[in-house]
Amino acid sequence: MTIWVNEQIDPSGMIHACIACCDQDQANACHESYEHNLTETQKASGWVAIILIQQRQFSGVAENCLLTLRLLWWTRKSVANWPQDLVNLA
Repeated sequence: MTIWVNEQIDPSGMIHACIACCDQDQANACHESYEHNLTETQKASGWVAIILIQQRQFSGVAENCLLTLRLLWWTRKSVANWPQDLVNLA
């Protein structure tokens, strides 16, 4: 299973919006919306919209939900420490 995680992150690394989904088309539309909604001032000051792609193997619906929440927690915790070139992959 593939999970796409979209985030809007300010220059300090704080996440202001985060959505995870399993549909690539929805994830891409969400990313475009996040990008579009950033003002030029925000972009100039270092705000970014990113999309992270995670491949996971799940055995059931309950595990899907739990692991998705864990993925979101991990992403929120660690993305601020990533090198900028990894954050801008999207």
